[in-house]
Amino acid sequence: MKRNFEIEPVLLTEKAGRDGRGRFKPGHSGNPDGRPPKAETWLEIFDDELSKLIDFKDEKQTSRISKKRAIARRLILKALSGELPAIREILEKTTIVIDADEKVDLTAWAVALEKHYEAENDR
Repeated sequence: MKRNFEIEPVLLTEKAGRDGRGRFKPGHSGNPDGRPPKAETWLEIFDDELSKLIDFKDEKQTSRISKKRAIARRLILKALSGELPAIREILEKTTIVIDADEKVDLTAWAVALEKHYEAENDR
């Protein structure tokens, strides 16, 4: 039993947006919906969240500042109260190391902390 399949030839020019050789014509592509949106990175998510404003209460007043600035203020207050992890964190984030053998003089920082403690003890 012989089967007779008739296949209609499809001309490449009949395909949407293609030329006679099967390539896309200028202004047309094989992805009509376009490129899918790029997924957000963790850095973008954190940056977006940290840039939002909140009401921040300190000793004297309430001010509207970014979450990032509020975190920095809290960290600085902890460092000023003598918490070594907070001091270490601030030094790591604010100290620029140019050369691994370079020595950093922390005298000014130590003097400022000592004055702060003396002022607190005098209250």
